[in-house]
Amino acid sequence: SGINAEWPLRPGDNKLIMQLHEKIYPTPAELSNIKNLVKLTEDNLKSISDTMRDETEAELKDKGLLKEGEDLAEGEEKVETRVLKGCVRIGDLANGLLLKDDKALEMLVFCTDKPTFYMLQNVKAKFEELLTEAQKKVITVEVQQSKSSFVVSDPKGYNITITMTSKAMEEEVTATSITADVAAKVLDRKNCMRVLEELKHSNWFQSNLSPTPSAVIALRIIHHMLRREDKKQWNKVVKPWLLHVIIGHILQAHPGKRFSPGEIIRRLLETFSAGVFFASNGVVNDPCTDPAVDLVKNLPIADVEAVTADAQAGMRALIFNKLHTFLGCEAYVETEEEAQPQGAEAQDFEGYDGASGHGHPPPGPRIRMRGRPMRPPPQRFGPYGGPPPYGHGPPPYGYHHGPPPFPTHLGPRGPWRGPPPHMMRRGGPPPFGPRGFMGPRRRGPRPNNRKRKQDGGDTKENVKKECVEEVKAEEVKEEPGTSDAAEAPMETEAS
Repeated sequence: SGINAEWPLRPGDNKLIMQLHEKIYPTPAELSNIKNLVKLTEDNLKSISDTMRDETEAELKDKGLLKEGEDLAEGEEKVETRVLKGCVRIGDLANGLLLKDDKALEMLVFCTDKPTFYMLQNVKAKFEELLTEAQKKVITVEVQQSKSSFVVSDPKGYNITITMTSKAMEEEVTATSITADVAAKVLDRKNCMRVLEELKHSNWFQSNLSPTPSAVIALRIIHHMLRREDKKQWNKVVKPWLLHVIIGHILQAHPGKRFSPGEIIRRLLETFSAGVFFASNGVVNDPCTDPAVDLVKNLPIADVEAVTADAQAGMRALIFNKLHTFLGCEAYVETEEEAQPQGAEAQDFEGYDGASGHGHPPPGPRIRMRGRPMRPPPQRFGPYGGPPPYGHGPPPYGYHHGPPPFPTHLGPRGPWRGPPPHMMRRGGPPPFGPRGFMGPRRRGPRPNNRKRKQDGGDTKENVKKECVEEVKAEEVKEEPGTSDAAEAPMETEAS
């Protein structure tokens, strides 16, 4: 029997994590405030995009530069009149990783051309015009030119930073382009490129991690832990994007496996403890860049050593049932009301892998999760499993009735003692033994050992009898006087 390399997860570990998750998850009131502010911002930006498109079309028509339908020559493309292409959520708002008391949100606006300071001021002014009189008293809009964005804030402290960017910012930078950008007062290229990278990260997150809710729960727990004062060194090493990529590798290494949040946190601690942040141990490539970029290449070595040692301490705390000391929360104590029968440990989220261990079903009643109905368990025979009872299946166990021969070769009656029983011998004429209890022959010619019917024909026994009678008759003829002596008594009897 092999040794299980995975340390079994205790039932209380997942309950502890879910209890902590309920404390750090935003309240319904906070989620409602965020939803209202985001909806207001998106609706206003959509209206601004339509208004600027109409203004651009009117201006081009006055100059005679707008061609539509039949006016377009062959191969000529229609002039793009929509200045603002759309708005997209990025960061924790897009990934669903917001925690309680998080009030800083982020979005980006796609522009057809490179965004300028004049365009930023124009969008901000039109945004204020769309606000009602009641909204103008509570909602403020401010421009931050250094961040290439403007900020929408409400009286409860929630704010959305809206950064303007364009795909044209990804073009190669030359001296001529820099001169033109300065003359047109184009916004800072670094900020525009940063939000484009955040958009790529959000798209990757939604396609690789969002389908696994347990991974999102584990990430909220880790992000909450990184905000503690005693985990400042972790923020220099465990960057959010690096953390997401490592979890993505863990999920891809076990396709089809249903992870629980506690299982993902345990595997993260194992990965950190093994030294994944040391550049000499391997490479963690960025999946959103081409060519690939190593995410652990330039991490400070002193902080890497401190994080690795701290992760090893957290792994020991998990093994010795003190995970709460590493996560910085109270220990989980199960009350009598919450106590459940052994084996009923299944959670309602996707990815729960059972609490009794890895690869072994929990004792007690089976728990139906999701999907197709469960199949009945396989039928087991005898107290130790093993072969079916005698009288079923192929030889040497089947094709006969009555009590099994003693001793059996294996099973609950004990090991093989002495010579094999009669049923396991293969004697008799060749090639396959007698036909008795051994069942029909599997292959080969059928042996012709049946007796021929006694039909009085020219059989061997008849021939043998005829030969014996002929020999006796010849012997009687050769002896003289034998026939007269034999006939005398017959005559006297007759007389």
